[in-house]
Amino acid sequence: MGILGAMTVSQKPKFVIELERLFATFNCELFEGRLKLPTISVHPEKQIDFQFVPATYQLLVGNKIAEFNLNEILEAFLHAMVHIEVAAKRNYHSKKFLAAALEVGFYVTYTDGHGWDKTTFEAPRNPLLRIMFPGGNERNRLQEVVSKIRVNESALYEMQQDMKNRKVKPFLLKYECGCPPPHNSIRSGRRPDGANPINIRCCTCNQLFRCVEG
Repeated sequence: MGILGAMTVSQKPKFVIELERLFATFNCELFEGRLKLPTISVHPEKQIDFQFVPATYQLLVGNKIAEFNLNEILEAFLHAMVHIEVAAKRNYHSKKFLAAALEVGFYVTYTDGHGWDKTTFEAPRNPLLRIMFPGGNERNRLQEVVSKIRVNESALYEMQQDMKNRKVKPFLLKYECGCPPPHNSIRSGRRPDGANPINIRCCTCNQLFRCVEG
């Protein structure tokens, strides 16, 4: 279950409080206060860093941040705030996202199949990458804002350790075919009695895989 940012201040994890403070700083300095604070919800089971959900106006925090340093957390968090600014349901890293990211001072790199999805405070050094550079004023403003950011690093460390301890591994069922032992086997999260059971046939014995474990 997530840790909802809608809790009272006394109930909120210190890390969520730090993120709300960070949101206020970035919002004031880089977005002219236009953005509304989303509900910040921590989900150790999700393989994400920060993800904005327009439909519920939530900012989800996942277990990828467990391995991030402070600079990477700031980059990923501000990236999510650009998504809040754009609030697009489609074309997630479109030219509209690119324009908004450049406006706050990001260097933005294009990835085939994902669009303008890489945002960094510093220019990537790989000359083969397709990179858009922010204007000098935007770049300098962002660097100045980031240099003044002060985060409760003990709160960050506690949340990262909690993420590592609570990270949920996916539970997969084991399926085997009808071949003589050792059987061909696969693993799947679909249950045989679920709404969408697997229907896979072995090319060797021509029998359907059946659930034998889980």
